[in-house]
Amino acid sequence: MPVVSYKISVPCSSANIGPGFDVVGLALSIFLELDVVVDPSYVGPEESTALNCTLSYEGEGASEVPLKADYNLITRTALYVLRSNGQRAFPQGTHVHVKNPIPLGRGLGSSGAAVVAGVMLGNAVGRLGMSKDRMMDYTLMIERHPDNVTAAMMGGFVGSYLNELEAKDAERKEIPLSEVLPEPAGGVDTGLTPPEPPHNIGHYIKYGWAKEIKAIAIIPQFEVSTAKARGVLPKEYSAKDLIFNLQRLAVLTTALTRSPPDPELIYQAMQDKVHQPYRSGLIPGLPNILASVTPRSHPGLLGICLSGAGPTILALATHNFDGIAEEILNKFKDEGVTCVYKVLEPAYEGAHGSWVSPRSSFRCTQVGRRTPGPTLTNSYKCPDAPYAIATHCPPLPVTTMVYYPRVEPAVIPTNLSIPQFILDQPSQKYESTALHTAKSLLPSSLTTHFEHPIFVDGATGEQIGISGLRKEVDDIAKGLLEVYDFDVEASEMEKVIVVFCHNTIHTPPIMWAAHRLNGVISGANPAYTAPELTHQMLDSRARLVVTHSSYLPTVLPAAEKANVPRSNIITIDSAPSTGILSLDELIARGRQSSKTYANVKWGDGEAKRRVAFLNYSSGTTGLPKGVMVSHYNVISNVCQHEKYEQSTPGWEPKNDVVLGLLPFYHIYGLIALVHLSPHQRSTCVIMAKFDFKTFLDLITKYRIAKLPLVPPIVILLAKHDLVLQYDLSHVDSIGCGAAPLTAETIQALHERCPQIIMRQGYGMTETATTVTGTRVDDVMDGSSGCLLPNHEAKIVDPTSGKEILEYDTPGELWVKGPNVVMGYLNNPKADAETFTPDGFIKTGDEALVKFGPKGTEHFFIVDRIKELIKVKGMQVAPAELEGHLLKHHKVADAAVIPIYDPYSDQVPKAIVVLKPQFANDDPKALENELKEWVAKEKAPHKRLKGGVEFRDVLPKSPSGKLLRRVLVQEQKEKERVKAKL
Repeated sequence: MPVVSYKISVPCSSANIGPGFDVVGLALSIFLELDVVVDPSYVGPEESTALNCTLSYEGEGASEVPLKADYNLITRTALYVLRSNGQRAFPQGTHVHVKNPIPLGRGLGSSGAAVVAGVMLGNAVGRLGMSKDRMMDYTLMIERHPDNVTAAMMGGFVGSYLNELEAKDAERKEIPLSEVLPEPAGGVDTGLTPPEPPHNIGHYIKYGWAKEIKAIAIIPQFEVSTAKARGVLPKEYSAKDLIFNLQRLAVLTTALTRSPPDPELIYQAMQDKVHQPYRSGLIPGLPNILASVTPRSHPGLLGICLSGAGPTILALATHNFDGIAEEILNKFKDEGVTCVYKVLEPAYEGAHGSWVSPRSSFRCTQVGRRTPGPTLTNSYKCPDAPYAIATHCPPLPVTTMVYYPRVEPAVIPTNLSIPQFILDQPSQKYESTALHTAKSLLPSSLTTHFEHPIFVDGATGEQIGISGLRKEVDDIAKGLLEVYDFDVEASEMEKVIVVFCHNTIHTPPIMWAAHRLNGVISGANPAYTAPELTHQMLDSRARLVVTHSSYLPTVLPAAEKANVPRSNIITIDSAPSTGILSLDELIARGRQSSKTYANVKWGDGEAKRRVAFLNYSSGTTGLPKGVMVSHYNVISNVCQHEKYEQSTPGWEPKNDVVLGLLPFYHIYGLIALVHLSPHQRSTCVIMAKFDFKTFLDLITKYRIAKLPLVPPIVILLAKHDLVLQYDLSHVDSIGCGAAPLTAETIQALHERCPQIIMRQGYGMTETATTVTGTRVDDVMDGSSGCLLPNHEAKIVDPTSGKEILEYDTPGELWVKGPNVVMGYLNNPKADAETFTPDGFIKTGDEALVKFGPKGTEHFFIVDRIKELIKVKGMQVAPAELEGHLLKHHKVADAAVIPIYDPYSDQVPKAIVVLKPQFANDDPKALENELKEWVAKEKAPHKRLKGGVEFRDVLPKSPSGKLLRRVLVQEQKEKERVKAKL
């Protein structure tokens, strides 16, 4: 029989939530995890394998938790489930490793989580195929109060009640009773079959929950057992007290669903007269805390209550989490009580698990989130339990292998615009440390301002903080209303603004001002020629152009051809004697204007349908196309990044100083610098144009810790002698995307700067942006890291279209996630070629998956299936250059392919067939002529730096299609032979 592995995760829970005694519960984001292996060939020592099960444990209460299967609550619960179904013990060779971060005896549902985990464990190893509802019946036979176990099993904010059980079933001593541990514990093996629970013992309903509400758990470092907490409760309650609680509970269950939440309403609705007053003697300082910490004294607070039986205090809030927690910690400290606190989110999916048989060809997943690792599955579903662990399914042949992240999904709002998310919503985990971090990391000349800087001009020292950004965004938006009469209600595609400029601290406010008015930003590479800019302006139907006066020689002719009037051009700087409106003038007009605009109010899902950016990309093939990036796409990738970082063991919020070199028009810089960095309240030091010495000067001047870069710059850091003149000891990590780095480059960098962690990632414009990334505790050289949360991935054979079902086998990477864009602008043909009906994007990149040193799945990008050439991270479409070459009067046919370049990664090379009358011309002169032909019309990164080769004929298919891949393969063989020599 095969070895089978299981993974089970159960959230902690808070019961009562004020007036909801034994009625409501809330699942929260601390997870009890079981890693289970069943190896029938294993036979351990008799004393350690009682009932065929060995146990190991890490986490809370490790020194106290029993490790015998018939004593431990988790395994005793599993045995009850097994015995109810005719199985007296665990399968031979069962090992259960428990990882428990849930504090014991603190009112966070540790026993409830153990019971839920035990029921799921019994269901899994017994191959019972029960649904979640049926497993719920088993948990309620053990944990007779449904509030916390229902929340833990079903997830989210739930209300529940329990049917009355018959005395003969409820009294059976074979049933383990969690609440009366340790004596009498129940779960006794009498040799009889325990009763199966009646169906539908409990009933529940899941309430909504306003997405901005988080829970602060203040956890005292002492225990209050459930039995002790219940012992202080009276036998009877007055009708007045019961009505008091019922009235508030009726309001609370709706009030917590409304956005924005009403602090006064919720605070009053969380009052309680049924259980909290009687427990004040068990928890020092409780009455004072509940009475003195209010929404008026602590903005952001919504309500406060005892969590379950206590002693944990639960405070619901929308922001100011650290301030609220510190106040309560201080009040406990006055009572001589030490506490810790955690800011938690609702665990909407509840308990979830999966099993996989490594030596068999089949895997099913349990209801809820599909879990880490690849899923081997097929179209078969169990008829009686389609969402359960389907262990009785027939072993059909594998037809798919899907990879999932090892991190819990990020919670992503679907009703916010980007400026609402970045500027208006508190940056919960990062806000409170911002000012302190700035003062400790930035030069004193830049911390004299009251406000923590978000963007700093590295050259001039000009800076802007979050309130300054809000003000500038508002002024620009009013200026656009006043001067250009932007209609907020009009389609966003009627308000496209092309930004043709290097990075400045005013570029993000311009973007967000457009978004305030439901407009669209289309960033363009300032190295473009006038014809290239004209193409983007025409294709996007640009209404305005924002630029710098130094680019006017390119912008003016492009705008004329794109029918954009001179009056619709704005310069970020002042442009004397041009008669063109400057940004300062636009802002002044906005401040003087009487016009106002209403902040957008979108319903759920609306952010998915609203275009925020039109980024131009060649996609997986062909000419540059407008990629429609929604507000939701951008917000998703920010949330995915943050959730991934926060999953790192020992993570703490920190406001880093980040280098702002990556161009804002490029998707990498747009997400990482314009949105992720300010949302984390980091300081982004902007560098307008690259110069290596200036680059090093800025890093040392501002003590920059994080360097988002592209490979050519990493190569310079690893090899250029100028680096030896600088102290870079404060740089802790380099994030590198756009192209893989060689092992030699990484090694050379580590020899110079051993403290720097190289964090490679992978993404593309169409995934806005990052799909995989490297965590600081899980680095594997050459890898592009692991999947960020909320992603799914496949490796597909590009020839057959079949999924590859083995590790370490290359194929085309397909990806699915909330950051995958809406599609291409007015290009259904490209959409059909790139996106699948079920939401995957065919990336055109060849990848494979290997296990890293920590057992995680690392993605390696090994080649490009798509025809794009990547020059310093920027795309070059061969078809674009071929089309231009064919316009030359001497060229009969042309192909453009990539060749390797140690600095740029790749550069374009042309292979040309001349017209017969020019075949005998001087080859060198012809090469220079064609290079110049391209250089005049194309941006520098598109120039033929790989040279020009002349041939008599190009390889074609029988239908006449150019076989570019044959030329690419020939070039690779030449490079391989050259490398050997």
